[in-house]
Amino acid sequence: RQGNFELSFCSIPSPGAWQLLVKIQSAALNLFDYKITNTDYVTHYPAVLGMDIAGFVEEPGEGVHNFCKGDRVLAHGKFTNDFTAFQQYVLTAASFTAKVSCEKGSSTTSSVTSHSRFLQATRSPSRAQLLFLWH
Repeated sequence: RQGNFELSFCSIPSPGAWQLLVKIQSAALNLFDYKITNTDYVTHYPAVLGMDIAGFVEEPGEGVHNFCKGDRVLAHGKFTNDFTAFQQYVLTAASFTAKVSCEKGSSTTSSVTSHSRFLQATRSPSRAQLLFLWH
């Protein structure tokens, strides 16, 4: 608990059945994300945090027929690294992901929204991504 934060690289996950790979465009830092560092929710380190996800579908997984590459979506993360928001690419459960327009998306996310343009400038050329780790 109350570890240090750092930027790091890891591989981009591949979506499984009924999942989506989403390219993050913005991730909200809400009160829960702030307070989680003082709880026992996180049990494995290093951990990627962040629950509020907004971005574009990069790749639908097997069995997903209601989303296509390029769809703008909102989703809620889980407490496993591949499903959390503070990284460039994230997996989401298709059943807990919603399509939104640009106008609705900007008013739906909670708290302070931080854009990830600086992450795009430092992206690794291989199938890897930059992420924000807590360890």
